[in-house]
Amino acid sequence: LEPESRILNLGGGPVAYGLPGRVDHTVTLCDLSQDLLNVARSKIEEHAVSESVEGVQVANAIDLSAFDNTKFDAALSFGPYYHLTGEDEREQARRELFRVLKPGGRFLASFLPRISGLTGLIDRAAPHPEQVTTDVFAQAVKSGAFHNGDHRVVRIVACSGQALYIGTKA
Repeated sequence: LEPESRILNLGGGPVAYGLPGRVDHTVTLCDLSQDLLNVARSKIEEHAVSESVEGVQVANAIDLSAFDNTKFDAALSFGPYYHLTGEDEREQARRELFRVLKPGGRFLASFLPRISGLTGLIDRAAPHPEQVTTDVFAQAVKSGAFHNGDHRVVRIVACSGQALYIGTKA
């Protein structure tokens, strides 16, 4: 990236990735969770990189209306696509990401392939067999979603078998 690039860390939560290490770029960190953003603020202070952080705010990947068109030179999206359950939501998040990226802007977005989700469901079955009955597993394979013990629907995101997409906005 060019010096003084603006980077959007979308769904960055507690900044496991994307904490600014170079002072010639600025990062805007967004997440749905205020609690995770509070952790991020602590890490930003601890690592003394606040001068490289343009903002830390609550935002939803499907609604980035807080940001102007073509504001960012690059974007990281290592969280939101795991949680977007519908194809329409994933498409809306993609449109919003491309709207806020400058032409030629670069992005990295990670996804959870369905096979990883099914593997996780199998791992869950060992300690919580009551949550993953044969019928629950069969439904997850068929639909890509399951109901856990808290009766929340958890979606296993389907994608083209890749875990990371790297691209440039035209």
